[in-house]
Amino acid sequence: MSDTDTKKLKLKNFRGVKKGEVELGDMTILIGANNSAKSTILEAIFLISNPLRSVPYMKPAEKDVALPLNAVSLIHELHKTLTSEGYAFLLYKYTADSAEIGLNFKSRNIQLNYAYLRFKKTGHEIFLSTDIPTITHKNFHTPAGIVKAFGSLGVSVNKTTPEFLNDVLLTEESLLISSELIKHAYWYMHNNWANIMNLGITKEVAKDISRLVNENFVNITIEPFLGGRLSVFGFLEDGTRIRLGDLGAGAQIYITARILYELTKPKLLLWDDVESHMNPRMLVRIAEWFSELIKNGVQIVITTHSLEAAKIIAEFIEDAKICTTTLKDGMLKTRELSIDEVNSLLSAGIDVRLADTVIV
Repeated sequence: MSDTDTKKLKLKNFRGVKKGEVELGDMTILIGANNSAKSTILEAIFLISNPLRSVPYMKPAEKDVALPLNAVSLIHELHKTLTSEGYAFLLYKYTADSAEIGLNFKSRNIQLNYAYLRFKKTGHEIFLSTDIPTITHKNFHTPAGIVKAFGSLGVSVNKTTPEFLNDVLLTEESLLISSELIKHAYWYMHNNWANIMNLGITKEVAKDISRLVNENFVNITIEPFLGGRLSVFGFLEDGTRIRLGDLGAGAQIYITARILYELTKPKLLLWDDVESHMNPRMLVRIAEWFSELIKNGVQIVITTHSLEAAKIIAEFIEDAKICTTTLKDGMLKTRELSIDEVNSLLSAGIDVRLADTVIV
């Protein structure tokens, strides 16, 4: 078990949640219907660490140039459609004047207060504030008067300011993993490859993935491919190479998660749709890795649409919490399921998205 037994997350007017809370264990598995706030919970935990901090993701620009992303702009990348820009999507129904994320820390012996991240819309900006005393707030002059905040976001433009807080944490560092972010991770790895190689991360990851894809990798490299264009390769013992893109999406996601974790060493690991592109063998290895991380004090929160995936992971981790999430009229509710209830749902062939309506 980790030094921290539970955390409780509170949300108010954040994204699709008007109000709600969820208690998190060392290992929390969130299941439920689409649009039941599973991903919103992960994003809230990810942002409260500091929405303006640097994260290990980049986005491509013109002529193969990659641009750095901070935490909130990474979430923007996940949700933008067509030419839409700005951060109004962080506010309930895009129109709420304010929103709030709260996270508390409950150790075995001490109950600590909540850390809050607050969003307040004023004019064309959303101002960020917190009650963490170590975070410096400044006076922002707006048409409505002076607002004290440590930064701001554009309501309808993709703008975040300032940049001087990019390495300051409000709470513990967190890392968000998603199959939708792999390309952004590749760009980050490309631009930071010397540091990754010098840390010796890739050899250990190569050894690990070899057990899952029936290849004998000794390292992972970035090298020129056809036409001199760069690609990420698995380097085989016989000196040949296989592009990671040809290994399958599941292997790519797992390799990326392992590398980014070793780079950032977060205390909170967040993984959206953990079953995405994963076969049972890969899920078992992920469960083993999660168990190792928890023993080292990392807290993990994942989402899945697969009861089978939830069962596999829960069986490897003592006291794993499996919770259904429901969202009705903006009110978030959760219900913890026992492993026996999960087995009953599997035996009955119940779709995970209907779990909350079947178990009373």
